[in-house]
Amino acid sequence: MKFIDDLVELNKLKKEELDLLLNEFNKNPLLESLDFANFESFCANNNIDIDVAGKFYSILAYICRFFIKHRSISIGIEKIEESIIKPHYKDVDNIWIYIKDNIPNLKDFIYLRKERDLHNVNEGISSFNIYCDVRPLYDISRKEIVKYTFPIIISIQPEEANERIVYEINEQELIEIKDDVDAAIGKLELLKKSLKK
Repeated sequence: MKFIDDLVELNKLKKEELDLLLNEFNKNPLLESLDFANFESFCANNNIDIDVAGKFYSILAYICRFFIKHRSISIGIEKIEESIIKPHYKDVDNIWIYIKDNIPNLKDFIYLRKERDLHNVNEGISSFNIYCDVRPLYDISRKEIVKYTFPIIISIQPEEANERIVYEINEQELIEIKDDVDAAIGKLELLKKSLKK
């Protein structure tokens, strides 16, 4: 797995180099092409291996996506640990502990990544559909149905886009989306009320 392989590679960096890179990422979250040129110069000036430094950046950007997706740093870390880190912990324990301990020092980086994601959105949706399906699962001989699955298909057509975006999710994910929508409606109502005062 690339994430784990990259974490293992970070063991090549000294703590002082990791600290320097964290500080640089907060100032320069590599959002524009010029940022990458400046980052290469920064690594050269500090004798830091640019390939390993790039892997550190990729790991932090990947972790940020979890934070943004779950709207919580603690839940994001928990999900990464459960799904990725746990089976490989002995190989990456020191570097993972270092990253977790330094998450509070990455507030600017996380904020700017989130801000960038909010700006990189489509203007609207021209159509949105949810389809519920049923699919049989057969035994090896394909003579008997062992069980049924119930996939949910979400189809989105963004405005000014030629292709539809299609997702297949399960029932639990649909419930989570509904909870997110309910929470967003609640926040919207709260904002409207607060602005009327």
